[in-house]
Amino acid sequence: MVGPVYQKRLLNLAIETLGDLLLHAPRHFEDYTRIVPINQISLNETCTTIGSVEEIKNIFLRSGKQMQQAVIVDATGRMKCTWFNQPFILNVIKKGSLVAVSGKAELFGKELQLSSPDYELVREGKKLIHCGRLVPLYPQTAGVSSKWLRSRIAPLIESALITKDPLPADICSRNQLLPLASAVQKLHFPVTLIEHEQARKRLAFDELFIEQLRASLRRREWQTSKLRASLQIDKEQIADFIQHLPFTLTKAQARCVNEILADLAKPCAMNRLLQGDVGSGKTVVAAITMYGAFLNKLATILMAPTEILARQHFNTLSAVLSPFGIQVGLQTGSSKSIPNSTKKTENGTFDVLIGTHAVLEKWVQLSQVGLIVIDEQHRFG
Repeated sequence: MVGPVYQKRLLNLAIETLGDLLLHAPRHFEDYTRIVPINQISLNETCTTIGSVEEIKNIFLRSGKQMQQAVIVDATGRMKCTWFNQPFILNVIKKGSLVAVSGKAELFGKELQLSSPDYELVREGKKLIHCGRLVPLYPQTAGVSSKWLRSRIAPLIESALITKDPLPADICSRNQLLPLASAVQKLHFPVTLIEHEQARKRLAFDELFIEQLRASLRRREWQTSKLRASLQIDKEQIADFIQHLPFTLTKAQARCVNEILADLAKPCAMNRLLQGDVGSGKTVVAAITMYGAFLNKLATILMAPTEILARQHFNTLSAVLSPFGIQVGLQTGSSKSIPNSTKKTENGTFDVLIGTHAVLEKWVQLSQVGLIVIDEQHRFG
């Protein structure tokens, strides 16, 4: 479709395949949808007019520049169109050609003219793509203009290159999504901006759908490869622990606790994100989970990104867990295994060890770890 020179240029736009080209979305649109006869063109109005070329010539100016001037006529009148330093236009627009020109009318002397308008030859049976419509303007690079891109993308769309839709019809229907082929067409050449937004919605859905699919496949692989002994969840003891909390769980907290405990009861490792606003009660959900691990004689590690946050968790969790005989330790770069009481656990370690990345040091004593909680994982780098 394109030679090696353009292939190299297109790499600057991350375009390597026909699919990349079809998904190279416009940055915005030039509105050339208003098509009027010459006698209805108004000053400073952006519009399109279609007429025959009565005359076209190249004029050399005193400045050394060249001006290309065409006279366009229709049944209602005539109008001049001018371009500067584009002599190749004379090889495209010939006398007698039917041409569409789009731009803003300006006053030169006492007459209206179109200065440097977009232009396109009108051919029977061929749709306009550069004039007379919403015209897409793309991210460009040296040697690759929006007009060049339009000229390559339009034939691809018309060739019905997309024959299959990867999304099932019921998903498209349920989410009010355009078919893929229609979405690609309306991404580049919509009749209205609403159609363009519908196309963007469909393609954005595809991206998110694929990411969700990847995540589901990773989760399935994780669940089948990370096998372990399932935990025995004593619902009565968990309920007793929750009853002794100084507050009642919200519906969202209770739901998260039930989902997490259900995960722990499965014969595969849990990999879960607990998300919530500051103060929404994520820590108490983690504490209940730690208690579930403790009932199975398994230790917990909680890793925080800063020493201040680690100490905050240590103080909070010690107050909640120590009444149930759970030994909580703190491990940071400046403190080594500070217990919440002088009594150690039976195996000489802690039931819950809280700290910064210092908990990963080789000399830190860990035994029978069944649960790892990482707070604000994105801050660890």
